[in-house]
Amino acid sequence: MSPGRIEISAGKKCAGKDAVRLPVIKLESDSTSATVKLVDRIIPNSCQVGVAKINALDPDSIAPKISTNSGVSDSIAKLEQKIDQLQTELSDQRKTLNQLTSKKLDSAGEEQAAEIIQNIADLRVELLETRAKLYGLMLLV
Repeated sequence: MSPGRIEISAGKKCAGKDAVRLPVIKLESDSTSATVKLVDRIIPNSCQVGVAKINALDPDSIAPKISTNSGVSDSIAKLEQKIDQLQTELSDQRKTLNQLTSKKLDSAGEEQAAEIIQNIADLRVELLETRAKLYGLMLLV
């Protein structure tokens, strides 16, 4: 290593009973800073190690700051739950439509089928929008 350039382990980030989403470690020194993004998700009861190179005149000035992005992590968890819920609702609506269309439809059945089809279309749009929010949030960090 050359003088003034120090290579360090950015640190180990561990998750407790809950998963940690988008963990980030920021290294700061007397002359520069570096950000280390770890995996997208640290599963419960496991750890992830990050490594970075940072310039420093004084090695003692290097300080890691660990961010769990708890707000982002909570938002991601809520969006994932919403996606699961929407997929379940979509599956249920499709099953109902299949059962309904497997027999000869009268005018009331046709109206019910049209309503279910509209529900499926609405659920698909909501599912796509929710996925877009999730992926957008994950790319921001």
